[in-house]
Amino acid sequence: MPQLDISTYSSQIFWLLVSWGVLFVYLWKFLVPRVSQKLADRDERVQSILNEVEKINSQIATSLEEYSDLVRLEKLRLHEQEQTNLSDIRSKTERLSDELKADLQNQMVSYREKVASEQTALIKKLPEELSLLLSQKSESQLGVGVNPDQIKSLLIKELGL
Repeated sequence: MPQLDISTYSSQIFWLLVSWGVLFVYLWKFLVPRVSQKLADRDERVQSILNEVEKINSQIATSLEEYSDLVRLEKLRLHEQEQTNLSDIRSKTERLSDELKADLQNQMVSYREKVASEQTALIKKLPEELSLLLSQKSESQLGVGVNPDQIKSLLIKELGL
């Protein structure tokens, strides 16, 4: 077998070393720099993306803080507005209640005056009405005619009207 012939070993070793040398030079001069450049570019892109992500995260954090501050301020403003509205409602309610009480009081005084005047008018009419009634009853049931004016004067005298 020619592969195992010792006399051909030197040429095989020579071509092996030449092939490996050419391959090594090719890899070292062309392939490794390209791969190194691609890795460096990739590292730069990854780093720039990470920087952008960090920048965006800081913007998000700032925006969240601003939003939280705005929400807190709006809650405070709404609370103050609510308190102001409640105060206004209470004062208006109290004012209306006072007005209604005063109006009711005035109506009660007015009605009491009306009742008192009508009561006085009825009390003044009472002797006259009673005298007419008694006169009619005495005439119809007893057959005796009585003067209504005499009965009226007697009632006024007795009742103190």
